Amino acid sequence: MFYHLMLAKRYLKPPKTNRFQLFITVLSIGGVMVGVATLIAVVSVMNGLHTDIKKKIVGVNAHIIITRGISAPDSCLEEIKRIIYSDDVLKNEVTGVSPFVISKVMVRRKNIIDGVLLRGHDMETGREVTDIEEKIIEGNFLRDPLNEGVIPIVIGNMLAENLEVNTGDVIEIFSVLSSTITPIGPVPKTYKGEVVGIIDAGLYEYNSSWIFMRLPDAQKIMKLENNVTGFQIAVKDMMEVRRLTRRLQDKLGFSYSVQDWLILNKNLFAALKLEKTAMTLVLFMIIVVAAFNIVSTLIMIVIQKTREIGILRSIGMTRFDVMKIFVLQGTVMGFIGTALGVAVGLVICFALGRYEFPIDTDVYVISSLPITVNPLDVLVIALCSMGISFLSAIYPAYRASRLLPVEALRYE
Repeated sequence: MFYHLMLAKRYLKPPKTNRFQLFITVLSIGGVMVGVATLIAVVSVMNGLHTDIKKKIVGVNAHIIITRGISAPDSCLEEIKRIIYSDDVLKNEVTGVSPFVISKVMVRRKNIIDGVLLRGHDMETGREVTDIEEKIIEGNFLRDPLNEGVIPIVIGNMLAENLEVNTGDVIEIFSVLSSTITPIGPVPKTYKGEVVGIIDAGLYEYNSSWIFMRLPDAQKIMKLENNVTGFQIAVKDMMEVRRLTRRLQDKLGFSYSVQDWLILNKNLFAALKLEKTAMTLVLFMIIVVAAFNIVSTLIMIVIQKTREIGILRSIGMTRFDVMKIFVLQGTVMGFIGTALGVAVGLVICFALGRYEFPIDTDVYVISSLPITVNPLDVLVIALCSMGISFLSAIYPAYRASRLLPVEALRYE
């Protein structure tokens, strides 16, 4: 094996007079390097995007949502807690349970009207299942209002910009469910809400169309009395929710509907997964193109080294030995390109993560490129690149091994 590798390295280094072969060799290695580096950078960005969106979705929403028809009495909370804490698995995994109210309402500020999603937040148990209180960028989370007879509310920063309000301003809230029947038809009752806080949840949907208020105030507006929309649950490991959801559904029975955050956002994550797969396949073609350069380089070397191959065969080297030399040469080219590509790709990821490349938040849901380097992804990309380089060297090596010593030396 030693002399095979020695000859492969010698053939890889072209003579000084043959600058074209040097150019082709560098181009082949550079193609592999660019393909690997680009693929690592793009996959790391996609991983970071997935992780960032997951954190932001789970930060505003709980890991598991339990509902019982349109609404359920808040007394169901004790039943759910009893079932959870009587099960050894659920008891160790669940970290918080909280009731909530959610419904669509209309808001108005002067002549600006918008439809939003109202969410009732339980002040005692809500912080156990979400971190929405930590996303305040102005004011406080549902503190007592400065004006009397109004409901304290917290809204997203983009909704505040659309309604042209700041903390301390009062807006009107309308709900069809609290309408009063009159001779001219149902007239929605108007509630006054004071903006006591503005949040930045990190996602356009929440920042532009969600308002938060205390649970009793939401129940009053929605005419729910002591009922709630459902119950939200937080668990230790959000990636284990599928298993816990099935177990909780079995314990609660079919009178309850149990859904986890993966099911509730499956369309979004399916789209992100498809986008990552498509981009990976497209960028992987760069490595394939570089492999064709390796093929052309090796074929050119085989043609130039016909005499040397004939001499090696005439002194007793087998066809397999000749083939091994050129396979090693192609593999070495792929290894060098892959190693350089991994190094360059990791440097790009480090630079993007450190200097936070800015993105237009009016178009995208993030303000900068998130980077999450997965060592397994890097290893798979490197192994695939090496595999393609190895396969690309087989045909030229096979053609070299088929050269007959007599034919190779006939005109020498």
